[in-house]
Amino acid sequence: MRARKGRARRLSDALAGLVGFAGGQYHTGFAEQVSKWPVNPVDIFIRELRSYPKGTVIGDFGCGVAALAAGLPQHKVHSFDLVAANERVTACDIANVRRRAPCGAHGANRGADTARAGNAVCANAA
Repeated sequence: MRARKGRARRLSDALAGLVGFAGGQYHTGFAEQVSKWPVNPVDIFIRELRSYPKGTVIGDFGCGVAALAAGLPQHKVHSFDLVAANERVTACDIANVRRRAPCGAHGANRGADTARAGNAVCANAA
């Protein structure tokens, strides 16, 4: 386990250096790629998560430009990425973001109460 953590840390540090050097070019390139897809997966997530109760707390890890937060103003979306592309994004190494289990504060652990969409984690407000 320790060897895996060390390797993950080295990879994370290497990625941080690359992203810092690129100055956000990753997000630009990703946006260009998505524009060629027939459907943007984030739009599917937004459509699905809109049906969740108002105030649902969502953690979007590797959020890019925080499109999930922009598309879900009725919810509390915490957006994390290695580079803060805008004011909605918290720049960080997501490996260091403290997370509770989805719905852990509410004692719920049912599929209807919890959703995982890509790298998003949702917990219903109750």
